[in-house]
Amino acid sequence: MLALMSDPDAAATSVQAGAAFPFGSGDHVALLGRHYAAHASGHPDATTASDVLALTLVRRHGTGAYWTVGPRLHLVSPRGGAPKISASEARSRDKRRSARRSKAGGRSRPKRPGTRPR
Repeated sequence: MLALMSDPDAAATSVQAGAAFPFGSGDHVALLGRHYAAHASGHPDATTASDVLALTLVRRHGTGAYWTVGPRLHLVSPRGGAPKISASEARSRDKRRSARRSKAGGRSRPKRPGTRPR
């Protein structure tokens, strides 16, 4: 299943796939995976995503009723979305930050005029 959602301020997608593996009379094991993603219009950094994975055992009782049991894992990206950078880009960014700190005397920001040292 694929769902696309949109409004003037955002767009979102949802992709779901699953399979059931029958065994016995009316019993089965089901596996379901789903991925959600949302992107804000006009704000390229405002994204979020989540993934769901579920494994379910479904058993049929002699009276015709069903019962289910199984784990479900739901992963949500951090606020603003997970950073999408490669390892080499991350190293370059860290080197630039380190160089700025060393130029500022070990401080992350330059000292403001008129402030006393701590």
